[in-house]
Amino acid sequence: MPRDTIKRLQDQLDEARRRFGPGEEKRVEGVLVPLTRSKFADAEALIQFHEGLLFLRAYPHSPRILRIVERELSSFPERVELLETSSADTSALLHPDVSGITHTAVTDTFTYNIVRWLWQRNSAQLKLDWDWFEDENRLAATWPRFMPLLEEDAFVEANGPYG
Repeated sequence: MPRDTIKRLQDQLDEARRRFGPGEEKRVEGVLVPLTRSKFADAEALIQFHEGLLFLRAYPHSPRILRIVERELSSFPERVELLETSSADTSALLHPDVSGITHTAVTDTFTYNIVRWLWQRNSAQLKLDWDWFEDENRLAATWPRFMPLLEEDAFVEANGPYG
């Protein structure tokens, strides 16, 4: 299916998914089904499709729409792999706002407690990218563990001069 057709269908789905009422279920299904048969050639289009599916998963118009959406969400490992093997630019899948689509990386600046929990459970799959981290604001919550005298100041000065 041509990219402009996919874009048009996605725009229609974005509009239709927010309308509820008589006949809207058929409208959503009429746009959703052709998209399920589409091969996405770029990461941005795949991300938009994923976002639309997540919305419909949270607010399904009917049990039938829910079944279609869940089937499509379960197809994302293959969709991501197909995109990667087609040598398309998949860097958009790593952006923190959309990271975590199945079989992609999750990118974010987590708190010390979350990183520790992840490390204890999934250390083989965890990669810390210190070069990506530029914001020292989260250090105020972590450093008192290592320097107890900072504990009192950390509650008062969240963005302390710790860098």
